[in-house]
Amino acid sequence: MVETFKRKLHQSTTTKKVHLIIFLFLSISFILVATLWIQGEVFNGVRSYIRGEGLWAKAQKDAIAYLDRYSHTHNINDYHAFLDSIKVNHGDQKARLAMNQKPVDYDNAVQGFLEGNNAPEDIDSMIWFYLNFRQISYLQEAIRIWEEADHKIAELVSLASQIHNLVQQQNFTDMDELRQQLYTLNDTLLILENDFSNVLGEGARWVNQTTWIAGISILFLFSALAFLISKQILSSISIVETRLRVRESQFRALKESNTIGIIHWTLEGCIDDANDYFLNMLGFTQDDLKAGLVNWLNLTPSDCRERDFQAIQELMDMGRCEPYEKELYSVNGNRVPVYLGASLIDDSNDHGIAFFMDLREKKQQEEQLKLSAAVFDVSHDGIIITDNQFSVISVNRAVIDITGFDEEEIIGHTPSLLRSNHNHVDEIYNELQLKGFWQGDLIDSTKEKKTLPIHVSINTIKDRFSNISHYVFILFDITESKAREKKLKHLANHDKLTGLSNREHLEYKFHEAINKAIDNNNHVALLFFDLDQFKPINDTYGHDTGDELLKIVAGRLNRHIRQSDTVARIGGDEFIILLEPLNNRKRAEEIVIKTLKELSMPIMINGHEIKVTASVGLSLYPDDGSDMKTLMEHADREMYHNKSGKKC
Repeated sequence: MVETFKRKLHQSTTTKKVHLIIFLFLSISFILVATLWIQGEVFNGVRSYIRGEGLWAKAQKDAIAYLDRYSHTHNINDYHAFLDSIKVNHGDQKARLAMNQKPVDYDNAVQGFLEGNNAPEDIDSMIWFYLNFRQISYLQEAIRIWEEADHKIAELVSLASQIHNLVQQQNFTDMDELRQQLYTLNDTLLILENDFSNVLGEGARWVNQTTWIAGISILFLFSALAFLISKQILSSISIVETRLRVRESQFRALKESNTIGIIHWTLEGCIDDANDYFLNMLGFTQDDLKAGLVNWLNLTPSDCRERDFQAIQELMDMGRCEPYEKELYSVNGNRVPVYLGASLIDDSNDHGIAFFMDLREKKQQEEQLKLSAAVFDVSHDGIIITDNQFSVISVNRAVIDITGFDEEEIIGHTPSLLRSNHNHVDEIYNELQLKGFWQGDLIDSTKEKKTLPIHVSINTIKDRFSNISHYVFILFDITESKAREKKLKHLANHDKLTGLSNREHLEYKFHEAINKAIDNNNHVALLFFDLDQFKPINDTYGHDTGDELLKIVAGRLNRHIRQSDTVARIGGDEFIILLEPLNNRKRAEEIVIKTLKELSMPIMINGHEIKVTASVGLSLYPDDGSDMKTLMEHADREMYHNKSGKKC
């Protein structure tokens, strides 16, 4: 069969073979477009359901919040608010039940999704996705979770009825138990919500992988067929002459075009040749080109060069680069956004041709779309839009939820985070003028005067004259991440076993203490403690007992120091106490005596009475040295001298 196919190919004319290639190309294009359409519809369905899950989850949380508040306040308005919120969940249930009917009750499904607050433009995708993919394991699991969640909503409604009856009867004996059931139900619903999103995400990844493999397989088949056909064509025409003629014709047509810029470039930045469109786009002339004034490196802003370097690497590897966006300086210094692609010519490694498209009009349209999207887009992140004088003209619901301020208290005023961080205002303004954006962490406060750490991104929106017309603030509440950061910082600076400062933190505290001592003409003391006979204790009673002993020793070392002093563990059984500030050596010696006495007291660990002693060395700044290394060595020598004296 393969031989017959080859023979027919050989007998065909070149024209028929070309037509066959075109047919194959159109066929593969149609198949790929269909595949991409299906993939797009699937992802649109997944996106719609995940967005719907967010609305479902918000309604559920609001309902539980209102019901919880009703159980405390007994205000009938809270109960009515609960009933209004739960309608969203009932709407989605109504839609699911309608889609499960045979035949499908399309009208009730649409009505149910609308009652669930889903966007009208998403509903067709949601119904299509459900009906066509509900037999897939991922969606079956998602539907099972959905049904289980609806059962929990039914339990929630029943629980609400019980709470309402108790309130009506003024009998609050079982109210605490009902609240506990409410909280447990809320936790269960949260798990189901997360499981629903995760299952849909896994399904989307499966679809992506499947369509990718199918696309690659189809492309491989097309490539194989095209190779066989092209091999026959190559035997009947002169490839080199044809390619040269086509290249010359295409390049001439492109160069004379008034819709695209064409240049001949070198890696050193030189532009040897360029058409009028490219020169006019940047305000140059052919005379400027001949004078060597048009250099693509000099015309590239510094913040765009990294992408150029990536493109050059692609050129070295493949002889061409993927088209990308960047900016070029015009003759008057303005930045012109462009879309470009480049390739090497004549098997060269240092020069080639490139095309440029002017994106200024496109960018202006995108900026206008960004403003519209910023106003109407629903986001869990706080969004504030101001005019070019930083007066708020619009905020989304998330800003009100984050700060606690009403919309009327925000509109027309400067954002409170700028007023709260006035020392950063100049920096923010300068960055916005220079780069068009700023981002960083700021400290704001809520309406209740609570401290609120926020990560803020600010972007500028420009009009068609490239003047700033608006600013868009995007706010992220980073309270939890700041708490984690504080915990990680503590772990990085403290010994894991004893909780004492580690060597790195001790060095930081030492340098801080020395600077204070210099300013105030004070002393700083280092007390170097080493436990006597710790190894025999560790060997006799085991490492667990040894570790517990080190923890107890750490606690005793902390007992006689001030808040300004620091206790650190720098080795197995080696400890340092940093005393600052001090007026004289006597105070340090007093602490040594008290601490040694404290350490010598018997310790009970796991039924064993253990007696431990320690040797100590003392060094004093500036009497014994001016840096930590010198003072540590002095204290270490004194400690070993004292330890040797005990052995004698």
